[in-house]
Amino acid sequence: MRLGTRAGHPRLVRLLDCLVLDVPEHPSLDGAVVLVMERASGSLRDLIGAGVTRDEGGRLIEGICEGLAHLHRSGWVHADLKPENVLIGADGAVRLSDFGPATELAGTHGYALPMGTLDYLPPERWRAPLGELGVQVRPSADIWALGLMVHEVFGPGAPLFPGATPMARGAAVQEYAAGRAPADGRRGSGVLAGAGRRLSGPVARGARRAHGGGSAAADRRRAGGAPGSQVRAPSGVRPAAAAPGRASRGRRLRGGGRGPVVLGGRGGGGGPAGRVA
Repeated sequence: MRLGTRAGHPRLVRLLDCLVLDVPEHPSLDGAVVLVMERASGSLRDLIGAGVTRDEGGRLIEGICEGLAHLHRSGWVHADLKPENVLIGADGAVRLSDFGPATELAGTHGYALPMGTLDYLPPERWRAPLGELGVQVRPSADIWALGLMVHEVFGPGAPLFPGATPMARGAAVQEYAAGRAPADGRRGSGVLAGAGRRLSGPVARGARRAHGGGSAAADRRRAGGAPGSQVRAPSGVRPAAAAPGRASRGRRLRGGGRGPVVLGGRGGGGGPAGRVA
């Protein structure tokens, strides 16, 4: 919740309200913390399923890079980046979402609970030791997940690493990281080679903002673009609908909470890739 209130950015889903449910007749919900976020029309997973053109894919990846650059500059790691957690607004703008596992950095790394989506875990997370504070998480975890999403957007739909299950693909990831096996280059290498030319601009701009403090306005000035070309956050966003008689009876949450239950929105689930906690 601290991330939602302190790290606002057009590429992060907006936190509209926080409240605690007061429904004693429903013990499983009573006392739950509800985060009310802006409504999305779909997720990157939906677009991948429907098919994405090369130009549209480049625009989407650029938006993800902008969101990640802001998160990392603000001292946070998303820690569960995947297509389901990249929401698409009614205006087509990209919004990163689901900051439950997000980790605040203390220097080069932070600590998080041993959870995440198996298909998007970086190699080091599979054998990371669990200490008193959790497992170490670095911004490189988000960059690894970004690379996998680039493959999904521009590739033929098959996972980059072979395996019939997330655990099997995780084993292939570890073999690759150890230098004992390559990624499956047959899975769309030609498509990715062509997409690389389209992606070079968006990825370079995202990296420049992450490491050089650049901005979208500065990039438009370099490219000679007009100020009006900026993608704006949607206006008149409505809160996600809550079940009748539940969230409406909640009380506002002024401070932090433990174990938030996120209701509404899209893309917060584990999906077919599987999520482990």
